[in-house]
Amino acid sequence: AVALFGGLGLDDAAAHNLLKRCRKIEDKKKRAACIKKAKKHKRQHAAQAPQCTADSCPLPPGCSQQAFDACAEELRQTVFAEAEASCQAECQDNPDSAACRTCLKPIVEASLPDAEACVVDACAPTTATARASARGDDVSSASWWTRSCSKACCKSEHEQCREDARDSFLACSVPAIAAAIASAGAGGAAYLVCVGVYLYSIDKCVARNGCVDGQNCIKDGVCCSEANVCGNECCADDFEFCADEQASLCCFNGSTLCGGKCCFGTCCNGVCCPSNKVCEANECKCRSGQITCGNTCCPGGGGWSCKNGGCVLDCGPNGCGG
Repeated sequence: AVALFGGLGLDDAAAHNLLKRCRKIEDKKKRAACIKKAKKHKRQHAAQAPQCTADSCPLPPGCSQQAFDACAEELRQTVFAEAEASCQAECQDNPDSAACRTCLKPIVEASLPDAEACVVDACAPTTATARASARGDDVSSASWWTRSCSKACCKSEHEQCREDARDSFLACSVPAIAAAIASAGAGGAAYLVCVGVYLYSIDKCVARNGCVDGQNCIKDGVCCSEANVCGNECCADDFEFCADEQASLCCFNGSTLCGGKCCFGTCCNGVCCPSNKVCEANECKCRSGQITCGNTCCPGGGGWSCKNGGCVLDCGPNGCGG
């Protein structure tokens, strides 16, 4: 097992990335304001982050060290095998070269879903709420997990946090893999440290702004289980299904999607026919024997007729239908 986690702080790297973006701003006043904000952000996180040594950081309570070690080691072997096969010529003699980093970056980016799977394997099914109750003297900075969102979740802040974590994982992993290739596989533990810090940071993102019960934050204040997510909406568990994820459209069970809407009748060439009509020749028509009356159908015979766009039952002196 490799001690978790290395001394690289994810928020340090994230702040560095923010500084790089700030320096690209052409307007001098806006650039200066951006840099000032980025440096403040870096100072805040430096004060909040757990006190990591050069070799380790505390594993978030409630997460499984054994599960993490197994998943991360398998990921390391897979990534290193591909990296050596694809980038050995670029990295063997000069691991710090731009050519080496350019070659390795897409390989590491492609491994991100598997790195996130390691987070799930190591910390699920325990939720951030349960882990928060276990955090105490074993971590040096409780503010690392201090909730900053006052709602069920804060989507944009949570996504930004995860994006920073991914950027920092890339910034950590690429040089670690490059160094391992140059040293014929030695130093692979540095990559495991990167995966470990990634786990640690994702845990922070959830604790601060995510859904602490393990659900997905689909929009501010709305947490939804994976099975019920429908675009930016959350379908009701018992009586709705996701009919159109792109349109975030939930429909009641028993209905179908027709022309971009939920339909309980027959879908006829993109038009939902009501239950009293049938689809004939790609048109919604009244059933045989009925009387077409505007958008509805009147019963045929028995004194029924269509007047002023509505069904009328004519009742004579001998009663209706007489």
